[in-house]
Amino acid sequence: MLREVREETGFEVESRGKLAVIKHSYTRYRVTMHAYLMSFPEGTEPPEPRLTAATSFRWLPYSGLASLAFPTAMRKLMAAMERDPRLAG
Repeated sequence: MLREVREETGFEVESRGKLAVIKHSYTRYRVTMHAYLMSFPEGTEPPEPRLTAATSFRWLPYSGLASLAFPTAMRKLMAAMERDPRLAG
């Protein structure tokens, strides 16, 4: 998981544990998504990502996500984030 983040973004992150298991059904498929809470090492600023599959990015506060279009599975993940006490405050 940490290796995948590094390969896809260039970020060196630390795992803070599992955040949620999201189960979602599409028309003909069922997906189980295992989401983990990650953070940058203490005292470091988020670097510019090295994009591999994506073509652009932008940093947003969590409150800025509600106005964007996301698939249902990602909305379920966002709801799990709202419930997680590690993200309170």
